[in-house]
Amino acid sequence: YLHIFLFPFTMRKKGRETMQVLSKRIRELRQERNMTQHELAAMLHVHRATVAGYETKDRQPHFDTVVQIANIFEVTTDYLLGRTDEKR
Repeated sequence: YLHIFLFPFTMRKKGRETMQVLSKRIRELRQERNMTQHELAAMLHVHRATVAGYETKDRQPHFDTVVQIANIFEVTTDYLLGRTDEKR
């Protein structure tokens, strides 16, 4: 029965790890291209503070936004989410 109680904890932990990777990769990709948060926000049609939240783990982008970000930076969503280290 112990595994029943641990399952939600392990799912939350994995979700936090995914958000940490996503936040880090968005920031790294943006900085590699010398792009400001304001410029990325304009491309995503959101406020700059929203992009700042994505980069600091305060906000989780919707799935559609993750796809947009991947397209902007020409990487896969798997790369953004930390499922692979290969950008393409």
